[in-house]
Amino acid sequence: MCISNLNSNKKETAEEDITVLKVVIRDNKNKLRSPIFTEEVWQVGDEKTVDLKVIHDGFEYPNKSYRTTEGLYSYHKDNDPKYCALTFMYMGNKLEVYEAVIPKGAEYINVGGQFCSNKLKLIKKIC
Repeated sequence: MCISNLNSNKKETAEEDITVLKVVIRDNKNKLRSPIFTEEVWQVGDEKTVDLKVIHDGFEYPNKSYRTTEGLYSYHKDNDPKYCALTFMYMGNKLEVYEAVIPKGAEYINVGGQFCSNKLKLIKKIC
């Protein structure tokens, strides 16, 4: 997963906790995993930290364009949780949506309600 067509490689810093939605899959061993990086196991209360990487994607016209290549992906809290889950339905897994937090001080990018951050904490199951 990536967020592409960014106009800048500038990251924002969370001035306070940002409540978001995180989509996970429940595997056949009953573990919660990220739908994209399936080796990443989640538990409620976990706070993950990764590098947030934004690179130039090679496009120069009409403007320079950037995309994320690494980070923790989530959705704006006002999105319908079912919409968030639908983005991953093609994978045929048991999907669950959790409330999560991008903690104060974390780096993030927000494009149209889709977040990519370097820190994310899983809070509670929504659906």
